[in-house]
Amino acid sequence: MVNLTPNQANITSGPSIVGEALLSAIRQVFREELRAVINITSLPRPSDQPRRINKTHLSVKEATKIASLAPSTIRLYIRKGELKAHKVGRRVLIAKADLESFLI
Repeated sequence: MVNLTPNQANITSGPSIVGEALLSAIRQVFREELRAVINITSLPRPSDQPRRINKTHLSVKEATKIASLAPSTIRLYIRKGELKAHKVGRRVLIAKADLESFLI
């Protein structure tokens, strides 16, 4: 059996009332500081920004939703030249009017 001094017995038995109060105060201050930092550095969420409703060009993903086709099918029609598209960097954009005329 291990013999503990009175101080060691208090430490192992759990935090004292003063220790609990101090720990609670530290947690409260930490939470307040964390909230302040989050409010200062928070960036606007994409859902907070207004979306463009009258888009003139669509991505392949958006075109698939409108045409009810798979992305590979849209890309196939672009490759065959049946559907006009413009490449902007790595993105492929399809004019909304071109998609509508293709579907009709």
